[in-house]
Amino acid sequence: MTGHDYNLSTMKHRPQFPQYLLAVFLLAFSAAGMTEEKTSWEDLSPKLELPRFRLAAVVPGTSLQNRRDLFYLRNLVWQRGMGQESEEMTDREKQAIASLETGGFDAEGIIREMTERDRLRRANDNKLVEALDGRRIQIAGYLLPIEFSGDKVVEFLLVAEDGACVHTPVPPLNQLIHVTSNEAFEIEGLFTPVVVSGVISTSSSQQSISYSDGVVDVVAGYSMLASRVEAFEN
Repeated sequence: MTGHDYNLSTMKHRPQFPQYLLAVFLLAFSAAGMTEEKTSWEDLSPKLELPRFRLAAVVPGTSLQNRRDLFYLRNLVWQRGMGQESEEMTDREKQAIASLETGGFDAEGIIREMTERDRLRRANDNKLVEALDGRRIQIAGYLLPIEFSGDKVVEFLLVAEDGACVHTPVPPLNQLIHVTSNEAFEIEGLFTPVVVSGVISTSSSQQSISYSDGVVDVVAGYSMLASRVEAFEN
């Protein structure tokens, strides 16, 4: 017999791999492939590199008034981005600019830099992390019910903060997950803290949230089919 010949009679009677061991092996392999990745809300937003803010840092010796002026301008830029402005805000802005320039700051330059950074942040709020699509994840958040089966929930929004979507502004779309569950479950009330496990998708959808004083339409950037929803002690 050469080095490449085989004894067929010996092979024929070799014990076969036990079927139950094969089943256990396949089950273990399958379970390993279905492990959920623990995911944070920061993971749902694409990484953003902002340009260096050369004027924002409060240098030693900056007066308390100028610190207040800088803080006010930051809030003003944010409110303008939300479409909010008033005559009172414009008057206060002029006062802050004059005060900062007296203190040696380039107030107009600060406003331009703040506005550009705010624009980049808002643009990033409308982007999703495409690499998450189809992945099994586990994420903790607060539950805002959308649909019930009897007195149990089968569909909800998962949000990062208690009270989100009730108070303005509404969270950005990459901080909202529309969740459906094959199993109905009980909740303690609005914004019950939960941990949700399942497959996440980067498919956006518009959802209507009903309150006693009206309906709010929000866009959820992600959707998720929950395999498990558990109470979370925060």
